Amino acid sequence: MWFWSGLLMYAAGVVLYFLQFSQEGGYIAALAIARGDRFELDAAGLSYPYLAFVVPGIACMCYGSQVKDAKGTRFTCYGLVVIWCVLVLLQGDRRLVIQAGLSIMAVLSVLRPNLLKLKFRTWFFIAAAYLLLSAFGNARSAITAVASGRSTATEAVEDLGSDWSNDSMLPEHTELAGPYLSLLSAVSDSTQHLYGSSYYESFLSVVPRFLYPGQKPPILSSDFASQMHRGGGSVSGWGYNPVAEAFVNFGAAGVALLFVFWTLFFLIIGAFKYRGALGIIIFSVLLSEGLNANRIDFRNVYSESVYFLAGLVIAALINVLLVGLVGRTSGRLILHHQAS
Repeated sequence: MWFWSGLLMYAAGVVLYFLQFSQEGGYIAALAIARGDRFELDAAGLSYPYLAFVVPGIACMCYGSQVKDAKGTRFTCYGLVVIWCVLVLLQGDRRLVIQAGLSIMAVLSVLRPNLLKLKFRTWFFIAAAYLLLSAFGNARSAITAVASGRSTATEAVEDLGSDWSNDSMLPEHTELAGPYLSLLSAVSDSTQHLYGSSYYESFLSVVPRFLYPGQKPPILSSDFASQMHRGGGSVSGWGYNPVAEAFVNFGAAGVALLFVFWTLFFLIIGAFKYRGALGIIIFSVLLSEGLNANRIDFRNVYSESVYFLAGLVIAALINVLLVGLVGRTSGRLILHHQAS
């Protein structure tokens, strides 16, 4: 029943995803809005927790399709993941694609480990994925230009070709540079420390804005983005280094403590995969936070982890209900057959 509970979670998440865009005129209309401007619109409106349903849903579907050797469920699972990736890529969101991929790979690493052995083929796919996602990062603005009518598809392709540079694929010219710059900024301005405030103030950040007592404290990544921003337009997309956050809070000692904390965190996550079906799914869902832990501040990692776990609770309850429903139905059929 894990596949079907995951399917229901996935469907609910996609509905919430489209509801999120309904505040901006709909999914198609949002294609014409720049990503930074869309983030500001999302911050001003309601925030629908679609990821808390989609990512656990993908993990549950993948697990359910792998433990039972049924090509139909596997095809359905992979097909729905592809649909999700296309939806988010058109909106310029590469991180959500990587999270979906990591969730699937986490399940396969337990149930079909031979598929993920580090061979030449694996390294080739990793390198290809990096190049493709980096190229997409430089080209995604063309989607907004075409959708808004500022350019035709042919003109957008020509502009990309004329402005293209292979140097744009290097890490220092991609979003990987943002966390590095945040570390430089933290080290250069070490006059005072936060003494853990960016961590303990995050514990209530999962409370919705309309229930939160007062104004939520500012996020370090937002402050850094405002510091680095130049010119007009929205302020977003810089990322933040967890090492920088540790240094800002406790100085050099905080950096050592950070690596101890994250090591323990991922050791605990790794131990879940030996705890049965639910443990494998928890491992699958939380593994994707390894991506966030290297590029964003603690509050976002913490909040997303809590939402994912809450989604898993819902998925587990759905699974129990489906198992009970199927069990009662099977029992009635058996009794009816015996009576007849």
